[in-house]
Amino acid sequence: MHHRRLALLLTALALLSSTAVAQRQTVTILCSEDATLYEEPSGSLANDGGPSLFAGKNGFAEIRRAVLKFPTSAIPANAVVIEARMTIGLIQTVSLNQDLVTLHRITSSWSEGSTVAPSPGGGGGPSANGDTTWIHREYPSATWNTPGGDFVALPSATTTIGYFTNSLFTIGPSAGMNADVQAWARGTPNHGWILRIDETFNQIARRLAGRTYATSSLRPRLIVTYVPAGGTTQQGNGCAGSQPQAPLQSITGTPLRGAPITLSVTQAPPSQPALTMLGFRLSTSPVEFVPTCPFELEEFPFDNLGLVFLNGSGAATYALTLPNASYLLGFSLAFQTVAFDPAFLPNQLVVSNGSLIVIG
Repeated sequence: MHHRRLALLLTALALLSSTAVAQRQTVTILCSEDATLYEEPSGSLANDGGPSLFAGKNGFAEIRRAVLKFPTSAIPANAVVIEARMTIGLIQTVSLNQDLVTLHRITSSWSEGSTVAPSPGGGGGPSANGDTTWIHREYPSATWNTPGGDFVALPSATTTIGYFTNSLFTIGPSAGMNADVQAWARGTPNHGWILRIDETFNQIARRLAGRTYATSSLRPRLIVTYVPAGGTTQQGNGCAGSQPQAPLQSITGTPLRGAPITLSVTQAPPSQPALTMLGFRLSTSPVEFVPTCPFELEEFPFDNLGLVFLNGSGAATYALTLPNASYLLGFSLAFQTVAFDPAFLPNQLVVSNGSLIVIG
């Protein structure tokens, strides 16, 4: 479907330009529900109301997993999420290793109950009505399809966690987290994430700050940066090659359905060919297109807007009018320009920054 829409955009090239400014907004979202799942065959242990969360395998080879939910109503439904990351405090550990952390999207609903396990909480407490447990989505009647929680096997994000207690660690940003948050903002049921820490070895478990932990700065937070519909943004710095500055890409015009926009390239090698690459997203983890030149698009291979020749000042423009189609609301396009630079050896290529539009 994306490629059909892309073809429609590419056939709608037209003239004109107007003015617009880059727009990106960031919102910090507090965790609204959390709980720990304690590996136990009957689901008799819970800790939904306690101040701490637990994840990993303890010294008795018992697995703990943390479930967390963040409301996304503050993100406009037609915005495009370009960065989502979660921070959470590490409170206690006996592991002196950097251990793997994975974050998975939960696929079934669950409820936060009220049980508070005896401090520090690693052993859990007796489950009560409404708790989430290893067996139950809502104790004592609604159960998970799979003990330990229902979630997507492929992680939305991976990272490692160390051993510096009373400090924050960060998960993300990642393309998977971006996709999860955007889907929730656009109406997909939000059941949150399950946080797992290496479940292969014993004594890996961590005690983490929950949403009611006494030190508020350590409580879990979701930080989301998005571009609203009708907005644009830039990413990266490109690479300079043989020129004093890297090629600079910019967009003028407000990207509304049926409206004209112009993509401009300046500061590029004069009188050389250039190609503007076209994708749907900017990458959360740019890689080098050629050495020292980051590739900002998420997609590879990519489409393109066609070959142009830069003028004597190293500039060129593409002008297009966006189709006036209702399904394009909230649709995003990403651009990056690559130019021939014969004096930049051995690569002879330079790239610009990346740009993103979100159609309003």
